[in-house]
Amino acid sequence: MLEQKFKQRYLDSLSYYKYFYDDVREYGSPDSPRRVFYFIPGFSGVAGQVRFIFPNLHALYGNDFYVQCCHLDAFSASKPIWEKYTTANLDARRAVIVADIKHLLDRHGEVVILASSNGFYDFVYAFDELASAAAEGRLKLLWGPARRTISTTACGNPYSLASTALFMAAIAGLPIPTTTC
Repeated sequence: MLEQKFKQRYLDSLSYYKYFYDDVREYGSPDSPRRVFYFIPGFSGVAGQVRFIFPNLHALYGNDFYVQCCHLDAFSASKPIWEKYTTANLDARRAVIVADIKHLLDRHGEVVILASSNGFYDFVYAFDELASAAAEGRLKLLWGPARRTISTTACGNPYSLASTALFMAAIAGLPIPTTTC
């Protein structure tokens, strides 16, 4: 009885939270941005989660950045988690990641991958088709947790994904402009 109530409440909640995460596929203008990012959400994550890092991207690049997000309807916020992780859906997600990143590389030359938690493993699954771009230095990976914590490392922004991404960007050798917060 409790199991059925929990399941029903979970299914009902999917219609509430889909508007928060909104599954929007891209942010910014793809026309000549200074930095191009590709976001791969983590387990049960959706494309809209990338918004947590926007204050930091804006502090670093102003409005001169573009983010494209990995999104398939099968991984929408309105879908129950047990419907998302099927072999067919994972293979489809891999194909989307490869196609999206190849398109971005062709258009912009260099792409920074933002992988949230286990989005890293989705990237690894697709990596064999992207390895040559990584070897040429045109593909960089930033990987960090998506949970929110108190942090002052990224202009006082309280999101650890943003702080972690900035720290990892410095390690990866990405140019990080000086900014006043």
